[in-house]
Amino acid sequence: SAVFVGSGVVFKLKKSVDLGFLDFTDRAARERFARRELEVNKSFAPELYRDVVPVTRAPGGGLELGGGGEAVDWVLRMAPVPAADFLDAVAARGELTPELLDGAADAVAAMHAALPPVTGVDAAAAMEAALDGTRRAALAAGLPAGRVEAWASAMAAALSERAPSLAARAAAGRVRRCHGDLHLKNLCLWRGRVTPFDALEFDEALATIDTGYDLAFLLMDLWHRLGRAAANRALNRYVARTGDAGLVGALPLWLSLRAAIRAHAEGGAAGLGYFAL
Repeated sequence: SAVFVGSGVVFKLKKSVDLGFLDFTDRAARERFARRELEVNKSFAPELYRDVVPVTRAPGGGLELGGGGEAVDWVLRMAPVPAADFLDAVAARGELTPELLDGAADAVAAMHAALPPVTGVDAAAAMEAALDGTRRAALAAGLPAGRVEAWASAMAAALSERAPSLAARAAAGRVRRCHGDLHLKNLCLWRGRVTPFDALEFDEALATIDTGYDLAFLLMDLWHRLGRAAANRALNRYVARTGDAGLVGALPLWLSLRAAIRAHAEGGAAGLGYFAL
């Protein structure tokens, strides 16, 4: 997306791009996904997300926002957040305090508690599809092919071992329509509270996941940026809030997959750092 930041408003415009895992080249799709992004994130961050506004053709041929002419595109209108208040920036400054770690875990726990369980999901098959997609994306991003294939093989074996427990968790209501992209860049401080935003909107299957797998993205990023102790604090806080100690059985699998996803998304030296984790 192209994001235009003003003094009191932000406009987010989805680019006409096809990245393989998402396709925004169709104008109707851009409108649909803009509205879906608003719908999904309103429940997580109601004050950050305002509305969807058409970009319209003016009588003189120019463009305007919300005019009466033909809609040629759509923008999501949001509240601005200072760049220093995104949690990746807070972490980079060394200011992600124990209290903020607790706040992040509390925010995720509250978000998950508000989500209804989704039935009929084959959790192991969904993880298998995510693993295959990540393997292919990692290869396409230029990560070392031998290491990628060795990682994928080890992951497939781990997934096979954990398939029964994943199925049991799904049957117990742990699969929900989650955030889906819960790394530190997608949490911010809003009115002094840690707030998730920018939830995944373009693929329902990628976001309809075990709540433990959703949490794992945050834990992995904390481990990568701040060390294992920070991730452990957030995990313990989340388990204390939710009672879901059973998530730790699949946590090594989930953490590894989240690190590989971040690796191919970042690319370059940063990507190799995530892949090493």
